Amino acid sequence: MKNKKILILRYFVTFLLISSCLMAILLATLSRGFIVDEFKEIAEIADTVENQFFDFRYKKTLKTDKKSNHIALLSIDDESLEKMGRWPWSRSQWKPVLNKLKNYGAKIVAYDILFSEPQLVCNAESPDQLLLEGIQNFNSAGGHVILPYTLASQSDPIMQEVPGELFEFIMDSEIRPPLNSAQDAGNMSDENNPNHILPSKLNRTTFPLELLRTEGNGYGYLNTSADRDGVYRHFAAAANVDYLYFPSLALATYQLYTGDRGKLLVNHSGQSLLELASGKLELNHAGEARVKFYGSEKQFSEVSVYKLIQSQDNDPEIQKELEGKIVFIALTAIGNANDIRPTPISPQTPGVLMHMNLAQSLIQGDFFKFSSDSLKYSAIIMISGIILIILFQLFNNPLVDLLVVLCVCGLTVYLDYVYFLPQSYELKLFFCLASFTLTYIWNTFLNFYLASNEKKHIRGAFSQMVAPSIVDELLKHPEKLKLGGEKKEITVFFSDVRDFTTISEKLTPEELTHALNIYMTRMTNILIHHGGTLDKYIGDAIVGYWGAPVALQYHAYHAIKAAQAQLEALPEINQQLREQNLPEFKIGIGLNSGVCSVGNMGSDQIMQYTALGDNMNLGARLEGLCKPYHSKLLISEFTYNMLNDDQKKEFVIRRMDKVRVKGKEKAVEILEVLDNTHPLYKESKVITSFNQAFQLYLDKKFSEVIDLLHNFSNSFDDFAINSLIEKCQYNLKNPPNSDWDGTTTFTTK
Repeated sequence: MKNKKILILRYFVTFLLISSCLMAILLATLSRGFIVDEFKEIAEIADTVENQFFDFRYKKTLKTDKKSNHIALLSIDDESLEKMGRWPWSRSQWKPVLNKLKNYGAKIVAYDILFSEPQLVCNAESPDQLLLEGIQNFNSAGGHVILPYTLASQSDPIMQEVPGELFEFIMDSEIRPPLNSAQDAGNMSDENNPNHILPSKLNRTTFPLELLRTEGNGYGYLNTSADRDGVYRHFAAAANVDYLYFPSLALATYQLYTGDRGKLLVNHSGQSLLELASGKLELNHAGEARVKFYGSEKQFSEVSVYKLIQSQDNDPEIQKELEGKIVFIALTAIGNANDIRPTPISPQTPGVLMHMNLAQSLIQGDFFKFSSDSLKYSAIIMISGIILIILFQLFNNPLVDLLVVLCVCGLTVYLDYVYFLPQSYELKLFFCLASFTLTYIWNTFLNFYLASNEKKHIRGAFSQMVAPSIVDELLKHPEKLKLGGEKKEITVFFSDVRDFTTISEKLTPEELTHALNIYMTRMTNILIHHGGTLDKYIGDAIVGYWGAPVALQYHAYHAIKAAQAQLEALPEINQQLREQNLPEFKIGIGLNSGVCSVGNMGSDQIMQYTALGDNMNLGARLEGLCKPYHSKLLISEFTYNMLNDDQKKEFVIRRMDKVRVKGKEKAVEILEVLDNTHPLYKESKVITSFNQAFQLYLDKKFSEVIDLLHNFSNSFDDFAINSLIEKCQYNLKNPPNSDWDGTTTFTTK
């Protein structure tokens, strides 16, 4: 029951960890899209963590040896400001710049500079008019100049309604919105319809001067917004203004450069899909896409404005950098802190690079994969990794567990680096790796807890039953202690105090308990010291075995040694009892070897590690035979046969009889092991002769047995010798049947 509860707890908590990490991945994916306010804070935190980890991995994949063939930067750098005057410049200076760009074959000029207010001058030609002339001259050759503006939040209280004529101008200009939702998606102009990108307002105060709105121009907004951690990673490609969709500066640049207007599809949840000739770009509920950085500014051709102005019309170097390209014009001087932003590629990135990188992605069709695909693979990686970790943790090897979790984490990062990042998947690996680590920590903690409890259980269950060395072995290898029964070859031990009933009648309960404690303590210590396992106490009887729970080589030998040591310790115990006016103990011991079922037996509530089987019963019968044979230690032929030749020489052993005990059909030969207190212990000649005589007895040579043992009978008062002589004399007077085999049958225990 307890194991079942632990198993449920293990997988329930693991399920919670997986679910939490999956939820974090989902929230991080939806953070900048449509999400209910209750989860927005959590989603932004999850998104921040994932973004920072993704930035770290993403930077490792950027290649610095490639350069864009489509986009160049005309920079207003420190040299340009130093040579041409402080910023802002007079707009009259842009006319020669545009003329130079036309001369060098630039295809598109995209300003990252607002021209929303007229430049006031006195008694001079209007700088705005000169800029217009430069724009018209550039456009006249089939080029396009794109002028920027900004948007404002729909909730901005200071914004005013944009005049209708401005909308009419925009709708009639060459750059139309990528999708007119009212025309292409049914009745979607209803502001209550949820199928829209979040609405914005057109900022009339930043829109280009009416004077500059000439044929061939394009228009795109500049707005970007930072993530929660202040890093700029996303760019709104399309904006919803009064339920018409307007392009960003980068998207307007793409449209004019390729001639592909694109098509914007918005689904029921506000997620958008920008269909372009180059590919499909997924936008979130705010109309944003994650910018896929082509690289730093070094990956784009760069020419300073001053160098351009000072160049000859046929400068081949500048011609190579600008011809046929989109040229973004922006202020990049170090002092321009207003347009320096932290991005995944650098903490100080000129803002124009956001537009340039997005435009590059649009042209190449090099976008991040759809969030649903990245989410799917993130979940697959997480679940697969956790399953692998859990499967290996079933082996309960802490070192293997650690190696597996490190390998799973390493393989995940490696696959991301060599495949998923190059294939533009935005995997949420932080929470994948977190789930691997947390699952490993949780299961390791639980395994440690269970192992600690198991060790406590083992120590508590066996510390009083087996030698400390065996307990230590079980603690190191608890798998050796299997729950339930298992077959093991062991040597069983039974000992009993002779005439215990008579002794107990002479003593008070306190005296009897005290006497037994003295005896049991010494005998149990000897049993455990010789590697035995205490099975149980049955009144005055002691039951034990060798070879379980930990396998023991030569268990029969160790059992005989322990029994012999107990017999040799008995005189000292009796001396202690006599000193306390307590009766002496006489004992009998029976040993048998064979296969028994050993393990935890009992009920669900109470268990005991014990041994069961027919060989246990035979051991008990041998102990019972000690009394009729006047013997202290009897062993079965099975125990004797397990001794090797050298071990047999250590003991004084004689064959006692061939018996059929109650409950057994097959006769078993029993042998007596003499201890050092036995009168014949040092009489090797007598023991040898007795063993020869016993074989003669089995061969029905009764007269020869009597002749061989007669002299010993007169010299030693030994029950076994006298008994064998009496049996032979009886058989001489009453010859046995032909099927007689010398077996003595016992009908009682």
